[in-house]
Amino acid sequence: MTVDYDLDVEGAVKLCEDAVANAPTKGVKALYELYLAMAKYYSADYEGAIRSFNMIDMKKLNPVYHVLIFTFKSYSAYELKDMELFATELDRVKGMVNRVNPKYQGFVQSYVEILEAMKNKDFALDAYRETV
Repeated sequence: MTVDYDLDVEGAVKLCEDAVANAPTKGVKALYELYLAMAKYYSADYEGAIRSFNMIDMKKLNPVYHVLIFTFKSYSAYELKDMELFATELDRVKGMVNRVNPKYQGFVQSYVEILEAMKNKDFALDAYRETV
């Protein structure tokens, strides 16, 4: 999800909530739930985002979407300063590198690099800046 700083994130949350409520299939509902959780993250409702990510029926989604779920849960945990959850979700992202189609492994690895840089920000600020 690309963030436009003029985006009405509260409106996006409402739009996603409506889409989840009216989803035609369980698979589409899972995608809408992913967008809802991401919208909550972007509206700085990090606890709500984590709760929403936890409610997604991941069996209905391609493993590439699992990477987004784990990554955004990690981002949310980082914002809440919950480094235990952050580390758990980072490990889950790392575990996905070889579980996705090879053409998406670079996509997963890029999230691993960003999360590792966030984790080590206090020790390697220059590396963090370079990565981000």
